[in-house]
Amino acid sequence: MRHVIEGHEPEPDGSERFSRYLSTRFARNRLKMLPPNDDLREQVYQLRALKTEIAEMEVRREQAEQVLKLTIGEHEGIEGLCTWRTNKDGQKTDWQAVSAALANDPDFTDALAANTTTTPGARVLRLSK
Repeated sequence: MRHVIEGHEPEPDGSERFSRYLSTRFARNRLKMLPPNDDLREQVYQLRALKTEIAEMEVRREQAEQVLKLTIGEHEGIEGLCTWRTNKDGQKTDWQAVSAALANDPDFTDALAANTTTTPGARVLRLSK
């Protein structure tokens, strides 16, 4: 409430909501560059270090996932630990082609079937709780 009533800006909390607030609040840059100081240099250094650490962790996560998938192979998963199953196949319909086909043939089911393709579902690794 104090943000609205007293006009205090909210504190950064790492949420998507705060990121949207910043994007709205500062939609355009209107001023020149800030001069650097020790505090700003430290903030930039910490952000760079975090981004590097996150990238390295993403590589380690992907490698661990690949090791698990290689171990699981063609099995559905590891009982009680994780699954690596294929999602349901999806279907995509070319509605423009269906519309054009209906102009010539009013039988909806034939036009729909002729212009619908099935896409195989992705195989997703899910860890059990």
